[in-house]
Amino acid sequence: MTYDIGDRVRVVPETASPASAVYLGQVGVITSVTDADTLPYPYEVKFPSGPLCFAEYELEAVPEEELSTNSPHGSSTGEPEAAEGNSHALIDSARAILVGLPEGREVTHPSHYISFSRGAEVRDIAEHLSFNLGNVVKYVSRAGRKTDDPTTDLLKALDYLVQELARLDVTR
Repeated sequence: MTYDIGDRVRVVPETASPASAVYLGQVGVITSVTDADTLPYPYEVKFPSGPLCFAEYELEAVPEEELSTNSPHGSSTGEPEAAEGNSHALIDSARAILVGLPEGREVTHPSHYISFSRGAEVRDIAEHLSFNLGNVVKYVSRAGRKTDDPTTDLLKALDYLVQELARLDVTR
């Protein structure tokens, strides 16, 4: 493995997948490393907006001299700056607005996405996957729950699975 927990990395534009494209050029900190032989995205990288998993080829090391306390990506110590605390307050405010709406529960915790034991939701699982695989889980788990006909959701899941295979360049 090239990177270790605590390493500062940047998302590389030339190799970014559609799911990671929103993070192009952003600098984050590796917070978890798993076995690359069993998972396609072994590196969990934390950004101010939250964590996302990446493959090694999607990242590059950020030299120490590029890091400064004036960087928009955090301090040279690897600690997030105070702006992250502000984003947590913004998220809390947005959640309070959603919950206060008459349809708030259906917006924040739709019944067709709560299909796992112990109240787990699709997003509890999908947040640990790539964009494509997260959507596969989403559409498979809600098939036949959001509407009576599961066909459309299953075809959407298949489409995202094909996109993921193409991203991984799986050819047979």
